[in-house]
Amino acid sequence: MKRGIIYSLISVTLVSLNPLILKFSLNHMSPIKSALITSLFSLIFCMILMNWRDFSISILKQKTLFFVGLSNSLGLIALFESLNLIGPILVGMIGQLYLPATIIFSAILLKEIISFKQFLLIVSMALGNVLFMYNPDSSQINLVGIALCILYISFFAICNTLIKKLTTQHNEKNILFGNLLYTVFFLLIYSFTQEKITTSIKVEGLILLAITALCGGFLGQLFYYKAIQKIPFVLTNSLNALQPIMIALFSWSYFPQQLNILNSFGALLVFVTVLTLSIGYRKTKS
Repeated sequence: MKRGIIYSLISVTLVSLNPLILKFSLNHMSPIKSALITSLFSLIFCMILMNWRDFSISILKQKTLFFVGLSNSLGLIALFESLNLIGPILVGMIGQLYLPATIIFSAILLKEIISFKQFLLIVSMALGNVLFMYNPDSSQINLVGIALCILYISFFAICNTLIKKLTTQHNEKNILFGNLLYTVFFLLIYSFTQEKITTSIKVEGLILLAITALCGGFLGQLFYYKAIQKIPFVLTNSLNALQPIMIALFSWSYFPQQLNILNSFGALLVFVTVLTLSIGYRKTKS
């Protein structure tokens, strides 16, 4: 249990670096091109570092893995498009629906059941994140952007729930490789329908995307897969609620923002809730 929580926190830390790096990379290329190149770099890192002796080609023939890659690629497309339409602040606030979505899908597909107390803690965690990210000067609401944001949440929730099922039968690196392979394939098809992918690719952008792929796309996902093998799926995704706060900490030096009372209270609420939920799961396990 303790090792699973550590894996999850490492994953959250690595993935939280991505938005800041991607913010700078988008100065050099389009969002869809960034998504494709990041996934491609992640696939390359996975191919270099994975143990090919443990790899079985049969995993690529599984329908579940096919839908993992499809839902992951659709989630990435919806995420980048929603960022273009409504911006990161509103996307982050709506993104807190990811946790309830994973609870629903884990209950349906994984038969995981949570107590009423744990449900209240999860709700308070989502509320804390909304308060932390609240900004009264947010831009006007775009219904298409909100719809795309809800789609990205749903696709990622489905993707990670299906991955949880696969981890009971397959090595996490094999799953990650298959997921990235299918993701690159689907993103490549989508990219060809949108723009010429060989134009306007700068070295600075490639370096930033390579770092993003290593931190979040490969290592972050690898530790996430390891975590969901050790601890309940709901707990892993509950710890992911720390991401908005960690993103803000990493970005503070470059994009300073003034915190109000609601922001401070929201951050405190998230930390206390995550700590309470983690301790509760460890006591239950012991």
